[in-house]
Amino acid sequence: MKLFNRQKTEQRSGSFDDPASPLTAIAVWNEMDGGITASGESISEKTALAISTVYTCVTILSEAIASLPCRLMQTSARGQEEALEHYLYSLLAYSPNDDMTAFTFWSTIVGCSALTGNAYAQITRDLDGTPNGFWPLHPLKTQPVRQPDGALAFRTSDGMKDGTYRVIASKDILHFPLFGLDGIKGISPVRAARESFALAKAAEKYGARWFGNGAAVPSVLINKGAKPDPKVQRELTESWQSKHGGANAHTQAFLSETGM
Repeated sequence: MKLFNRQKTEQRSGSFDDPASPLTAIAVWNEMDGGITASGESISEKTALAISTVYTCVTILSEAIASLPCRLMQTSARGQEEALEHYLYSLLAYSPNDDMTAFTFWSTIVGCSALTGNAYAQITRDLDGTPNGFWPLHPLKTQPVRQPDGALAFRTSDGMKDGTYRVIASKDILHFPLFGLDGIKGISPVRAARESFALAKAAEKYGARWFGNGAAVPSVLINKGAKPDPKVQRELTESWQSKHGGANAHTQAFLSETGM
């Protein structure tokens, strides 16, 4: 089954005055999205995953929720019971689409929500309109938009050629937003707390450089003499780094007039 074979390709619009512009608080999102942090690190949802704590938290959260049963219930004369015969039951509980198990689908949805504040899934349908699949859309390539007639829709470049997008009606999208400022699009937890994540990333890099390149020693024995010329200084520096950097850090050092 081809996911995008019935979608109309359109060109992107870059104007915030366009009615198809994303429904976001523009000034707030520009501030949250913009530039290098105070620590000098650039943080995005992708780079944040390189922080072991972020990766672990997102993985545990998404897999724990995905492991819970997802059951479609119905009310009958006997009370609440599982709707085992309903066409949506197998999509929700076993296989939302041809490529994924329910576990993979729901872990993807939860993980995207945790990182970006939003998760999206496109609903594909049979010719009679019956849903036959739920397909996750990349949350950084998908966003809610307001159509010229005021209807809510979703614009995505996921699966499209560069510079193009398609607009999907809201009835064909499952949207899972976290807290947001407009009640429609959730705020990315990573970007909202980007300074904290950037500090963690900077500290991790600093520690790695310190252990990888540090030439710190507990004490130094020096034989005082004339100041060496630049060539000798360079040779001394390179010798020092090779003997006391990396795995040799914190070893005893000795200096003399002729070098180490």
